[in-house]
Amino acid sequence: MPDRLSCFLFNCEQSRFVSLKKAATLVLISILAALSIAPTSAMAQTASPGFVYALAARGTQVIINWEPTVTSGAITYYVYRAAGATIPSFPGAAWTEITGGACTGQFNSSWVDEDVKANSSQYWYVVTAKVSTDTESVASPVNNGLAANYLPTTTATSYQWYIGTTTLPPLEPTGVELSGADVTITMSWDAVPSTNIDHYNVYRSELSGVTGELVGVVDAPTTTFDDTDTNPLPTEPLEKFHHYWYRVEAVDDQGGVGYKSIERHYRTVSSADLDAPHGGASTPQVGADTCMVCHDPHCAEAPKLLCSPTEIGEPELCLSCHDGTGSRYDIRFEFTEHALSSHEVTITAGDGSTVIAGGFTCVDCHTPHGDPEAVGSFKLLYVDGVKSGNGVCYGSGCHGATNSDHWAGDMSAFDDSDHNTAIPDPASGTEVKCSTCHMPHASPNEALWTSAEYRACLVCHSGENVSLSSPDIYMRMTANEDHDSHHDVLARDQVVNGTYIACQNCHNTHLVTTDNPLVDPDDPSMAGQLADGPNDPMSVANGAATAPKYNSFCFSCHDGTLPTAVQTGGWVDPPDDNGLLPTAAGQTLADLFVLNNHGAAVSKAPVLDPAVGYVRGDTLSCMSCHEPHGTINNYNLRSDVVADDGTSPRTNRLLVRVVDASGNETGYFDTRFFCFSCHVQTTASPQGHLSGTAAKDLNMFPNNCTDKACHQHGSTSRRF
Repeated sequence: MPDRLSCFLFNCEQSRFVSLKKAATLVLISILAALSIAPTSAMAQTASPGFVYALAARGTQVIINWEPTVTSGAITYYVYRAAGATIPSFPGAAWTEITGGACTGQFNSSWVDEDVKANSSQYWYVVTAKVSTDTESVASPVNNGLAANYLPTTTATSYQWYIGTTTLPPLEPTGVELSGADVTITMSWDAVPSTNIDHYNVYRSELSGVTGELVGVVDAPTTTFDDTDTNPLPTEPLEKFHHYWYRVEAVDDQGGVGYKSIERHYRTVSSADLDAPHGGASTPQVGADTCMVCHDPHCAEAPKLLCSPTEIGEPELCLSCHDGTGSRYDIRFEFTEHALSSHEVTITAGDGSTVIAGGFTCVDCHTPHGDPEAVGSFKLLYVDGVKSGNGVCYGSGCHGATNSDHWAGDMSAFDDSDHNTAIPDPASGTEVKCSTCHMPHASPNEALWTSAEYRACLVCHSGENVSLSSPDIYMRMTANEDHDSHHDVLARDQVVNGTYIACQNCHNTHLVTTDNPLVDPDDPSMAGQLADGPNDPMSVANGAATAPKYNSFCFSCHDGTLPTAVQTGGWVDPPDDNGLLPTAAGQTLADLFVLNNHGAAVSKAPVLDPAVGYVRGDTLSCMSCHEPHGTINNYNLRSDVVADDGTSPRTNRLLVRVVDASGNETGYFDTRFFCFSCHVQTTASPQGHLSGTAAKDLNMFPNNCTDKACHQHGSTSRRF
C-alpha cells in the first residue's frame, strides 16, 4: 500500500512536473515568439502615395510630384530612380533611392532630381512613404494593388507613361569667354553637366542674332577652340578689326542637340604695339615730330593747320590712322561696314565723294592732344570738362538735361538705375557704363546695342555673370521647351507663334530699380510711370480686380488693348499677340477677373492651407499664380505659388500633361498639384480630387479647365 501510494504520489508529481514543464516551455516559446515577431506584427504599413508624375526639365533635371499618403504623422517620402528603355520590377537592384530621407512632411509632395546623369535618356521614378512607427509603404502606382484606380483606360500598362520620363537634350553651354588679336580668336566655355556629352559645335557670325557658320567641332571633354585663318572647315577667314558673335552647342551620344549658348561678341584688334601720337596721361607734352602727324605748319589749307584738305575733313584726318594703319583700332570700318546705328561723322572716299554724312566730329567726344586738364582720361575722352563716367554721354546737349531734340530725352536718370549701380566698370577704364550695352561709335545692331534686341539683356540675365546677382531670366524662359509656356521674347518662340514682345515693353532698362522694375507698357519712355509696384500687397480683402500687386500692369495688355507704335515711340516696337489674347467668347482676362473665383466674388468656402495666408474673399495678384518670364508649367503658371507674405511655401508643383489611351498628349492639363499649393487635400475638399482607394480616372480632374468650365478666371461657382 505504501508502495502503491508512493508510486501514485510519485507518478502524480512526475505528471505534474511534466505538465508544469510543458506549460513553462509554452510560455517561454510564446515570450520568444512575441519578442521575435511582435515588432513586425504590431507595426502597420504606411499607405502608399497616390498618383506619381515625373517631368523632365532643363538638361537632366527631373521634377517629381505625387499625391500625399493618407497616413498622417511624421511622414518621410523616398523617391527611387531607375534607368532603361523599360521599367524594371520594383523593388530591385535597378532602383536607387535619391532623396536620402530628406523629403519630410505629409504634404511635402515634390522632389527635384538634380543628379548629373545622361541627356536624352529614359529614367523611371516611384515613390514610397513611411511613418517612423510603420513599415515603408509599397510604391505607388507600381505593384501596389491600386494601379487600376489610376489608369485613364483599362489597359494595365498605359498609365506607366506618367512615371517614366526622357531627359532633355544637353543644356546650353555657359561661361563663354573670348580673347585674341589679329586673325585668331580663342573661345572657352564651361563643360555641360551631363554624363554623355559627345562633342560641341562652335558657330561664328558677323551679325548678332544669326546662327552663322559652323567653324569648329570639339570632342568632349575639351571646352576650348581656336578660330584662326587656318581653320580646316570651309569658312570665311577672320579679319582684323571686325565684329564677330560666337555661340556653342552640346551634342550627346544619343544624338540630342542642345540649345546654343547665349551669343558672345568680340572685335578683333591688332597685336602691333604702335606708338601713340596723342601723348595723353603718360606723356602730356608732345614733340614737334608728333605734332606733324596731324598738322602741317607751313602749307596746310585747312583750319588749325590740319593736314586735312577741307574744313569738314577733321574726321577724315582721324580716320587716316584709325583705319587700322596707324592704330590698333579700325574706326573707319565700324562706321562704314554694317552700321545700322551710329554716332555718324562725315566720311569721304578717296575721290572726295561723301560716304557718310554725319553731324558729329571726333573732337565732340575726344581731345586729340592729351590736354593737361584731361590727363588721366582713357581713350582721350573729354566732354564739357568730363573725362570719365556716364557724364561723357550726357554732355553737350546729347543725352543729358540739356538735350533738346533727341527722342529719348534726358537719360541721366540712368545713374540711379540698378543697371548702372550693379554693372561693373568696363575694362577700357573709361568708367562709362553705357558702353557695357552700347557700342560708342557704330553698331550693326539698332540703338548701338552690342547684340541684337533681347540678346543684349541676356548677356547678364542668363545666370552666367554671377557677380551681378541678376535674375536668371533666360533659365525661366527656357525651363519649359513648350512655346506656349512664357511670353514670346525669344526668337524661336516668335517664329512658332507669330507673336512678339520685347523686354523693353515691360522694362525701361535705363530706369529699372528694385523698387521700380517696370514701366507703363503704353508709355515705356523715360516719362513712363507704373501705377502699381512691388510694394503693393499680394492680396486685397474684397478688393477690386486691379487692386493687388501688378494687376493693373498685367491688364494693360490683357484687356485686349495692346500698346500701339505711337505709344511705344522710339523706344521699342509694340507687342503683337497674333490674335491669341482674346478668349473664344471674345472676353479678355480683365473682363473675366472681375468675376474672379480668386477674389471678392467667390461663392464657396474653400479649404485653404494656412501656410499660404489667403482667406475667402481675398482678391489675389496675378503674380500669385503666374510668373511672367516663364516657368516649368504652361500658361506661365508658377511652380512655386506665392503666399500672401511673398514667400513660396509649396515649390516645384507641376501641371500634368494628359495623355490618351495610347500615351499620346492631348494638349490638356491636369492641375491637381498646382491647385494643391493652396487648396488642402482632404476627404471633403476638393471633391473628387482626393487620394485613396476610391476608383477614379483622369476625367474627374480639371484636365481642360476652359472646355469643362470647372475652374476659370471668371468662374463664380464650382463644378465637378
